[in-house]
Amino acid sequence: MVSREDAIDLALKAVSDTTRRSILGLLQGRQLSVLEIAEEFPMSRPAISKHLKILKEAGLVLETPAGRQRLYGLERSPFELLATWLAGFHGGRPPGRSQIARPRFRPQPRRAAGAVEQWRVW
Repeated sequence: MVSREDAIDLALKAVSDTTRRSILGLLQGRQLSVLEIAEEFPMSRPAISKHLKILKEAGLVLETPAGRQRLYGLERSPFELLATWLAGFHGGRPPGRSQIARPRFRPQPRRAAGAVEQWRVW
């Protein structure tokens, strides 16, 4: 059994790649074969299969046999787990502009005439 933390780690690693995020976008609301997915990308079917394997190992994608093909679709529960985990960082509400932390800058006093003004972040 995979722990909650391990599941989050696997999911975050899987979605860290642009191609895998694009594949997940293609699979929203439908099931597709490797060939159908590969047609959307400028790479080989074996490369797409490797991406699908990573997504499957992370539990984000389900593989369903359909005759000689295998269809891939989204598994919703890991996305719900990620959404719950991310919601904990902003109290369950999308962050507004006022909630985004910004660094504050303050000039240091000049030490000598003609010195370059320095800035400090704290």
